[in-house]
This record gives sequence, structure tokens and C-alpha cells, in this order.
Amino acid sequence: MGKQKIMIQNQIVPMNVRTHHANPQDRIAKVCLRAGRFRLPIVACFVALLLNGALLLGMIGGGSWGRSGSDSIFFGGPGRAQAAMAGDDDCNDDWHEDCEDEGGDNGDPRNRKWEGAIISLPVSPTLTGTWIISISKNERLTVTATIDTRFKEKERADFVVGQWIEVKGRRQADGSILAERIRIDDYEAGEIVVRLAEGSTAADIAERYGLTTTALLTTANIYLFATAEDDEQASVDEVKDDPAVIWAEVNYVQSVPEEDGYKTWGWGGISEPEEYAGQSAFQQVRLKPAGWSYRGEGVVVAVLDTGVYTPHEQFKGKLLLPGLDVISDDDDPSEIGPGLAWGHGTHVAGVIAAMAPAAKILPVRVLDENGRGNTFLLAYAIEWASQQPGVKVINLSLGTEFDSVILRSVIAETMAQGIVIVAAAGNNGSEQIQYPAGYPDVIGVTALDHGMHKATFANFGEGWVDIAAPGVGIMSTMVNEQGPGYATWSGTSMATAFVSGAAVLVMGKMHTEATTPLGVANQLVATGLELDSLNPDYQGKIGRLLDVSAALDVTDLLMFMPQVFR
Repeated sequence: MGKQKIMIQNQIVPMNVRTHHANPQDRIAKVCLRAGRFRLPIVACFVALLLNGALLLGMIGGGSWGRSGSDSIFFGGPGRAQAAMAGDDDCNDDWHEDCEDEGGDNGDPRNRKWEGAIISLPVSPTLTGTWIISISKNERLTVTATIDTRFKEKERADFVVGQWIEVKGRRQADGSILAERIRIDDYEAGEIVVRLAEGSTAADIAERYGLTTTALLTTANIYLFATAEDDEQASVDEVKDDPAVIWAEVNYVQSVPEEDGYKTWGWGGISEPEEYAGQSAFQQVRLKPAGWSYRGEGVVVAVLDTGVYTPHEQFKGKLLLPGLDVISDDDDPSEIGPGLAWGHGTHVAGVIAAMAPAAKILPVRVLDENGRGNTFLLAYAIEWASQQPGVKVINLSLGTEFDSVILRSVIAETMAQGIVIVAAAGNNGSEQIQYPAGYPDVIGVTALDHGMHKATFANFGEGWVDIAAPGVGIMSTMVNEQGPGYATWSGTSMATAFVSGAAVLVMGKMHTEATTPLGVANQLVATGLELDSLNPDYQGKIGRLLDVSAALDVTDLLMFMPQVFR
């Protein structure tokens, strides 16, 4: 669906080298900060210090972190809570030999889990045979499924090439994996998300159903619980009927749409290429030259993605730091690679920086280097971003086909604060609704090619795709093993960045608290160019072409505009 062409500076620029590890003393020193992030009372800090003191002793004595029992509360951020459930961060490295899979064959270090996209799979209805999965950039894994390998019966007919799966198994002498279990990776194993009724406590629910409380979201009393693997949906079905529970769901996975866009690279250039600042895509959306009066002054746009390569020349003076990283649970939102989605957030941010050069970009890392995250972490990050001064637009170049209650709730509350949310429609070439793009009043964006036709990969649909923008061969900022540069990339993620940039300009022009997300959406959609005549097979299903000049030239107050948006 997408291909990249890299243009990189000749000099080798030191990468932002980050470690996922911290010694016990460092973790203890950060406890109060983390407790404050969740707005817990100060007593929680002291309790957390006591718990971390026990943690230090437990680590010395071989104990586990954050898994002390069904009534334990984890005082870290969501990312750290997830790391606690997954084990040591080293276990994210496929070749780390000290990893142990909880509950597997007496802790044999060869037993663990891998996640990756299917390259090939057996044709047998039993799914036994050889699987090949891509687990990172230029790294594939051979998996053998036998008659003893466990599958969920309802998933057996659903495995397809390109789909992400989770494999639990045992490393063989030849480096391949003998699979104990294979499942579609559309939700986090061993996790459920629950919203409690007023007056209910997480400790009571955990004790009642044998769960472990691992993290909480300040919005509406929402908690993340750990449960037994393979029992996630059963736990949801059991818990949701409790009078103390408003709703419960599994923790759905979110991902970047461009999962096939990381294969082809080309090199050249030592400085900003003309293809970046002068590319035809800006003419396609009628973005005026740099002297245009509206450049996004005073507006902050939060980019929730794989992070941003912060030292890139195009981001000088344009980033609002520190940001947030909910994957590693710190305030450094830098890209981490290598991985299948390395550079995605940097590319998206580069489009927005070119569209609205005077705006500030707040980078938030919600996806890992392979472009994977989950709805709990995303919801937490959206809530956090909405609380940061000046944030008026949130760009979400990611999605899932699952309608998550927690995500729907947090997005509605965020938009009620006057924040515009723009989301990608996805790259499946289908009418399958993607979320958050499909939520009410979120601006759902699909992609066009250079001829104003719907891009072959782009999703479409009446009632949830609202506007279209360029999404084929977009030149923007990039980073890889050799440092920062520029690359072309295709996808609805790139189209979404154009619309977010335009929303920033509209917000900057209106600069009034009375400007609503619905009003901005109406402005962009109503002033767009008609596309149905050029796309007769998709009439009413791809919206109108973004027209920045028209959106900024309209002087009527938004409150008097007709409600054309949804």
C-alpha cells in the first residue's frame, strides 16, 4: 500500500539513543511524579514508596514487579503498568535469552511470546505447518504450528497475510518457534478495561473476580485490570453484569494504517529537498505561500503516533517539549527504532509543520516502533494531551476496526473542551469503519492520488469519511539508521496530517474560545471541492477535497454556517 523514498543528509547525525531500563533506585525516585500524573493524593506517594521498597527487596530476592495480588494498585503510568505485565523490557528483543514467559514450563527462558505480521501461512484448514511472520524491520521469524498448537475456534478462518498475530511458544535449536498458541493480535492478552460506578472500588472488583488492578485513567473511574490469558472475553462478560460496573471491554489494539509501507528505500540529498516544501500536494489543497497571514500562531497540535525525531532540522523551534511517551512511561516522545513503523510519527509531524509553520507540535508516543498500541494507552494519552495548555487540535493517524467504549468516551469529553480531533480512515481499500475516525464529529480523512482520484488503498464510506486530502507519494521528514532526512510515504495517515494542519490554520484565524470542533469541521468540509464527478464509484463516500484557501477566506461566523458535517 505504501512505499518510501528516503532522502538523507550525508553526515551521520547521532541518534537519540534511549534505554527502556531503570535501576530500582531510579524507579523509586520517579514514583511520586507518576502518582502525581494520575492526580492521586499525596498519601499514595508514601504508599507507593513503601510498595517500591518492597519491590526493591522483591527484585533482589527474585520477586516480580506489580503482581503482588488482586488488590494491588500500580502507581505508575499506563505504559509502565503494561511493562510490568509483559515482564522486563529486554523481553521485547526477540533475541534476548533471559526472557521468561509467565506460567510456561517452569520458567524455561526459551518459552515466550512474539508479535508480528503474517508473511505466509499454511493452506491447511487445521493451520498446521510453517508460518512466516515479520517481527521487525528486515527480521522474520519461522513458526511451526502442530496439532497441539492452540487456536481460538472462531479465529481459524480469519487469518490472512498482513494480519498481526501473537505467537506463544518455544525457541528451537534452529532458531524457529514451536507454537503453543497462535491468536489474532487485535486486543491485549490478559487485559480488560472497566469503568466503575460511583462509589465502587477497584480493589473490590479485583477481589471479587480474581483480577489484578494495574493502572487507572482519571476520566470517569476507568481501570485497567490484568486477567488470565485466554479468559479476557469471559472476564468481560462476567464483570460487565456486576451492578458496580458501568461497562467492561477487552483492551483493543490500535495501529498505524501503513503497515505495508516500510519496504523500499532510496538515498540522496544533503538538505531540504524541493520536493518537501514545494511538492504538488500543497498546491492540490491550495495552501498559500509562506507569506500567508494565517500560519497557526498560538495553536498547539498534539501528534499522537510513534513519536518524533526531535533534532530534525524542520522541527527547530516548532516542538513543545517535554512531551509524553506512554509506551516507555516517560516524558521523552522521541522515535525509537528500528521497527516496521519507525519514522511514521516524524513523517506525519513534518507535514503538519509545513502546513502550519508557526504552530507548536506536541509529540506524544502512543505506538511502539512497529506501530502498535492499545486503546487504554491511547485514551490516557488523549486525556493528557487535552489538558496541556494551547492544545486545540489532535492528530490521530492510527485506528482499529473495533468500537471501543473507553476511546469513544474520552474523545467525546475531549471534543467537549473545544479540541478538534482528526483521524485516518485506514488503508484497507474497503468500507470497513475505522475508529476513532468513525466517531461522531471526529474528522475522518481518506486519501487521494495526484489526479484527485481516491487512492487505491484508501478506505471510504458514507457517514464516517468526511474529507479527502493528498496521500500518495507525500514527501516529509524522516529518520532511520543513518539519521534524519526526508522520505516519500503513502497512506491516509499523511492525508490526515494535511487536514490537521488546515484545522490549525482555521483555529489560528478564528482565535476565539467560541470556535467549536464541529464549527471547524463544518468550515473545512463546506469549503472543500466536489470529488464525486471524478470518483463516480465512490459518490458520497470520500467527502470533498480539502481546500485551505477557501476555508481561510470565508469570513462568516462559524455559528451561522449550515450544519453540513455529519
